[in-house]
Amino acid sequence: MHEHHRDRLREKVFIAPEALNEYELLEVVLFNAIPRKNTNDISHRLIDTFGSIFAVFNANPAALAEVEGVGKNTAAYLCMLGEIMRRKKMEDAGRSLFNLNCSREELLKAFSFLEKEMLVVFFLDAKHKITCKKIISSNSVNSVRLDLADLSRQLVLLKPSAIALVHNHPEGAAVPSEDDDSATEKVCVLLGMNNIDFSDHIIISKNDVFSYYYSGRLENIKRAVEAKFT
Repeated sequence: MHEHHRDRLREKVFIAPEALNEYELLEVVLFNAIPRKNTNDISHRLIDTFGSIFAVFNANPAALAEVEGVGKNTAAYLCMLGEIMRRKKMEDAGRSLFNLNCSREELLKAFSFLEKEMLVVFFLDAKHKITCKKIISSNSVNSVRLDLADLSRQLVLLKPSAIALVHNHPEGAAVPSEDDDSATEKVCVLLGMNNIDFSDHIIISKNDVFSYYYSGRLENIKRAVEAKFT
């Protein structure tokens, strides 16, 4: 009976995790720590004792271990999750913003020595902090291919508020090519379909940086794309 209940909760996690209440969330978390017992009662005891699921994760391990059905191993597991959450919070606070003013020197340092083209997709949150990045390498000195189908899958998976593209011109100037404009337009269409902002497309040469955003070129492309579909 417990297994059927667990299967139903796991299915809810896949379909709509936001629909789970605190007791159910903690119950699912406890599946890994307590594989062969009913964790529903333990979840209720923990939250009723400490007040909330976050308070459980931040509780003293000795106090956790005193709750009926928990014990030392489960207490250590819950404390470990709490520590991960604390470190994630610290990482978020220090996560770098993405804009050309913040990133120019770092981008030049990272890209200027490359002999082949490389494209990096930066996934950004609502405050334009970098949440993830995807690096696409190339064996060519003058081209790199962005797989739009793969990018579409990443957008669904990561749910960014915005993205930015950065790629280099190892043997040329930091000037957009026709292919760059075409790729920018295609990405603009894809992001528009997913209601995601296109923050910038930046080109790096050995000693210079070009920004589609700051040059106004990105806004022109956005307007052209919007005109096509209205």
